[in-house]
Amino acid sequence: MDISSYSLAQPLTSLAVTLSPSVDSLLRQFWTIEEPSVPLIPTTEDELCNHWFTHTTTRDVSDRFCVALPFKDEISVGCNKNTADMNAPTLNHGLGESRNLALKRLYNLEQRLSKNADLYDAYRKFMNEYLSLGHMKLATRPGKYFIPHHAVIKQDGDLSKIRVVFDGSAPLSSGLSLNDVLCVGPKLQTDISNLLLMCRTRKFMFTADLVKMFRQIQIREEDCVYQHILWRQFPDYEVQEFELLTITYGLTSSPYLSIRCLHELDMREGHKFPVAKGSLIHNTCVDDIIIGRDTEEELLVAQDHIIRLLSTAGCTLKKWCSNSEKLINRVPPDDRAQRPSFDPKDESTVKVLGLHWNTQSDTFGYHTNIKETPLTKRGVLSTIAKLFDPIGALGPTILWAKGFIQVLWQDQFDWDTSLSPHLRTQWEQFATELPSLCNISLNRHY
Repeated sequence: MDISSYSLAQPLTSLAVTLSPSVDSLLRQFWTIEEPSVPLIPTTEDELCNHWFTHTTTRDVSDRFCVALPFKDEISVGCNKNTADMNAPTLNHGLGESRNLALKRLYNLEQRLSKNADLYDAYRKFMNEYLSLGHMKLATRPGKYFIPHHAVIKQDGDLSKIRVVFDGSAPLSSGLSLNDVLCVGPKLQTDISNLLLMCRTRKFMFTADLVKMFRQIQIREEDCVYQHILWRQFPDYEVQEFELLTITYGLTSSPYLSIRCLHELDMREGHKFPVAKGSLIHNTCVDDIIIGRDTEEELLVAQDHIIRLLSTAGCTLKKWCSNSEKLINRVPPDDRAQRPSFDPKDESTVKVLGLHWNTQSDTFGYHTNIKETPLTKRGVLSTIAKLFDPIGALGPTILWAKGFIQVLWQDQFDWDTSLSPHLRTQWEQFATELPSLCNISLNRHY
């Protein structure tokens, strides 16, 4: 099956499958990954967002968190109201008509998926699971915002890992999208480089992933009307309207809301599980938990406490990985990580250099995935921007790549102009030598 056909550049309105993020977004991440962090000063909006979360977040009958979408106009007004008034949302927040756009995107999606039966089946399976797990339901009331959706798959073509992304940035007749009227919220995620640095000082370490983290958190009922989608199993079926009931991947506020819930859980329930207290705040990067201890006994207790703490909010862990055989033997085989990796989870591509952990030898190593790209400024940047080195071991390599980027800018190359013979020779030598970094093996514990 040829997945590459889905990576062709198309206007946003015709995208059915996304294989890679933009060069611009990758380049920003590449350039900032090594920069020293700047102390964050909360903005007024950030403070209002936290205040809004505190006064509108509840727990349902199963103790799962239920949050309100942080609309910009609502939090500024709502924070001057009493708690009861804060549960009376604004009518439409300036959003325009969205159903026609979502319907057009659905037709386009169907047309593209119909060219690949396996991909279409995987898409249906994802949506059916979404429905069966209670994360969405058939709508019983008109929606105030309809979110278009498309598929994201990894370049390895494994359709079992397909993820449907909901496009909250689709502009409407008003010129605004749902993401435009939502607060991003303050940055709460811990930098993975700091997590790995701390855990490398401990003899034993484990990592685990929160299962479907976003979808473990409910959206309050009155806000679900802004999370409607259109879908049908087959093109000859009637189009149906569904309502998404949980935090939705693709909305600008989702990372903040999910991480803020973890922090709240730690503050509310952490005292019951003292060994895990603080872990959801200081040892978690989005949905990755990374914890280190000096003895296996301490590590096993930490595992037990973090599992019990998360269970109080209906959350579970999978993809366990550890250099402790005792810990791994306590984990069902299906819940173990097959290939421990620290690649960013929000990217749809395999990094050119991905950091992997060999738990048997307790070492870190790099796996390359070099793909041939045009010898142009765009092609070069698409490769360089995917270099990922969270532990800072490849400083000379990254430095050379940054210098090469600067040369391309200084020489004012157009995006799709071929490199000069001199620069082409330099780049080809670099690209040829890059796979040799796979030979590097670093002790995880120092």
